[in-house]
Amino acid sequence: MRSSIGAVVKDLLDSCLLTRGSVKMHTMVRDAALWIANRSDDCKMLVNVDKPLSTVAEDNNIRDCFALSSWWFNESPFFCQLHAPNLKMLLVNISAHSSLNSLDLSPLTFEGIQGLQVFSLTINYKIVPISFPPSIQLLTNVRTLRLNGLMLGDISFIASLTSLEILDLRRCYFNELPIEIGKLESLKLIDLSECHISENNYNGVLRKCSQLEELYALPCYPEANVPNIIIDTDILPKLQRFVLTHSYFPKKKIFTELKNSNISQLKGSKMNILQMSETISLTGLHGGCNNIIPDMVGSLNNLSTFHLTECKEIKCIVDATCDLKEDDLIPRLVELCLKSLDNLTELCHGSPLQVLHYFEKLEVLDVYNCPQLYIIFPRQCNLRNLKILSLSYCRTDEVLFSESVAQSLQQLEQLTIKGSQELKHLIECPLKKKKHLIAASGSEHDGCSTSEEIVPAPMNLITNLRDVTIHNCQSLESIFPLCYVEGLPRLQMIKISYSPKLKYVFGKCDHEHLSSHQNLNQVTLPHLEVLKLGSYLNNFSGMCPANYQTNWLSQSLRILTIGTFPNVAIPWFNLNVGYDQRQHPLNEIWSFQCLERLTVGHCEQLKYLFSIESHRSLPELMYLSISHCQELEQIVAENEELVQLPNAESYFPKLKDISVYNCNNLKSLFPNKVLGQLPNAESVFPMLKNISVRDCDNLKSLFPLSMVTMLPQLSTLHLTGSTQLQVVFTHSQGDGIMNEIEIILPNLTDLALANLPNFVDICHGSKLHAVKLQRLGIFNCPKTASSLRIIEVTFLPR
Repeated sequence: MRSSIGAVVKDLLDSCLLTRGSVKMHTMVRDAALWIANRSDDCKMLVNVDKPLSTVAEDNNIRDCFALSSWWFNESPFFCQLHAPNLKMLLVNISAHSSLNSLDLSPLTFEGIQGLQVFSLTINYKIVPISFPPSIQLLTNVRTLRLNGLMLGDISFIASLTSLEILDLRRCYFNELPIEIGKLESLKLIDLSECHISENNYNGVLRKCSQLEELYALPCYPEANVPNIIIDTDILPKLQRFVLTHSYFPKKKIFTELKNSNISQLKGSKMNILQMSETISLTGLHGGCNNIIPDMVGSLNNLSTFHLTECKEIKCIVDATCDLKEDDLIPRLVELCLKSLDNLTELCHGSPLQVLHYFEKLEVLDVYNCPQLYIIFPRQCNLRNLKILSLSYCRTDEVLFSESVAQSLQQLEQLTIKGSQELKHLIECPLKKKKHLIAASGSEHDGCSTSEEIVPAPMNLITNLRDVTIHNCQSLESIFPLCYVEGLPRLQMIKISYSPKLKYVFGKCDHEHLSSHQNLNQVTLPHLEVLKLGSYLNNFSGMCPANYQTNWLSQSLRILTIGTFPNVAIPWFNLNVGYDQRQHPLNEIWSFQCLERLTVGHCEQLKYLFSIESHRSLPELMYLSISHCQELEQIVAENEELVQLPNAESYFPKLKDISVYNCNNLKSLFPNKVLGQLPNAESVFPMLKNISVRDCDNLKSLFPLSMVTMLPQLSTLHLTGSTQLQVVFTHSQGDGIMNEIEIILPNLTDLALANLPNFVDICHGSKLHAVKLQRLGIFNCPKTASSLRIIEVTFLPR
């Protein structure tokens, strides 16, 4: 029945007869359905949306109704006696007013509707007290009773509803479930989600509901009742579906959550509810269990998702040394989440042959703050289905994956490593492994040439990997061996930060013959879109060693962040410190045809960001942010040879936003000498809208005067804390000084000047003309020209 209803709802949604979200019916469709239903004498339906139910009843409009749905907002609703002998469904929803303190029911409310089969009374937005009259016990034909958002107190009347099949008490407060409901032979479903049961001592009523098929309590208060409820469910022979958890977990067919419970209470039960569950979340358990299997439960045949949090007694998940049937332990486990397990030392205890198969179906593994967990993956385990791996603040070996384990990671898509202080390399370098084996065996070869043994064949490992995030790995030296780079064809995002010993993303393989076996003169990452190399990468030298060239042949990179490289003189990583940046133009090394956002920070030796030719490699750049580059002199380097560049339609054609902070050696944003070298100088920054400059103490001006006409879209100009800044536009030697000329910025709307002790004017001897200016703020700029002060005082609305 459940699946068929779901299929019908899906068909209605696909046909646009229902709206998505809260699954409501369109008004026109509803009216048509009601019109069709009301043509029948025995299936008349009434939907009331604007009157109290008592008013509808007094109009005698419900006497012949089969179904009545009443939704209204009312301060003091009153339920009078209802005369509707044919009524089978009564659905009442009240949007509670703040002054609604209780619901009043007539003692005779239910005497005229004894044939009712479905009764629903729901309150939105608050919990409202109600006292049902004795006449509710006359509803012996009711099969579905839904009471939501009510302060009920005594609910012993439910035992009188002898035909009851579904009992929904969500968001209700009541004393206790009456023992007598165990005699309701048709009761199949109970929903206690978000209920508050006043009696602290659970009365064991659920074990008496032998016909129960579905149970929901997500959550049920007090939570101390939940373990006892779970124990009761062990003896319910027909239970097929239950959810005992918080709502933030994805809903499954059979879902159990336990918090701060003595798990030993579940031992020895004939049908442990954990053994039936598809998803289990256990938090703060105690009771002398060192493992989940077999100490806590036996086999978990149905388990697919397992979350374990703050269980200090747990030392391993599975103890494979016990006499257990291997095929009956956790055959369907696909998601494992372990958090704050202080004494967890291994996932599976036993010899490698005993534990290897436990990992084969795993798709998601999330381990957080398990400080004693050391060897996570045995050397020969197979992770062929693993898609998401996150390890945070766990103890690891120097190498996370052996070569054989890495080769099994064909499905891995997301990799996150944080706070692993001992980790040096993610994947074992083939040569280092071979040297280790030679040392162990005392022989350099075993019937094969040494060269053939050491040189790895081309590897297609981790071919589905898309996202890599590395944070706070203090000993990490490299992420991947360079010989594996061709095995990462789908890599889209790399984020690295707080790893001060990291030198390369792709580290050395230490083999002189490697390039003859693999074409590594190009490190190709065809789909890389996001590269964020963040704070505290103090030893970082490049994406790969200097004798290999880094290229993304698909020109796919959109976002590039460079931060805290104190030893890197230029940000194009395959060049060593000391290279002459002008001899290696940006577009000859990396291709940034799709780059949209560039952020550069804390590159202390950086003097120039772009060569003058770089505009051809940055056609899509929209956002540029530079900060804390103390040696930066120019954003665009001057070409001292005065080589005339080829014609171009525009330079930085899509750049919208420039932010420069704490660059104390910066001389200007765009020098006049560079402008003179451009054949189409009128097309510089045609889309630039926002400029923000802060704390650049050597900066005296931003642009040459001739660039005024090149900023037609400039909308926001914020200048702060630059002690030497005098003007925005400066005269060059050939400009001459023309008093009273206008600086026209047709789209400027926001101009902010603050803490600029030497700032005088937008341009010496010129007046600002900005017809769209809406905000002008001047603070602590004592030398500001009177013309700007007049604009501030006279023309702008206060």
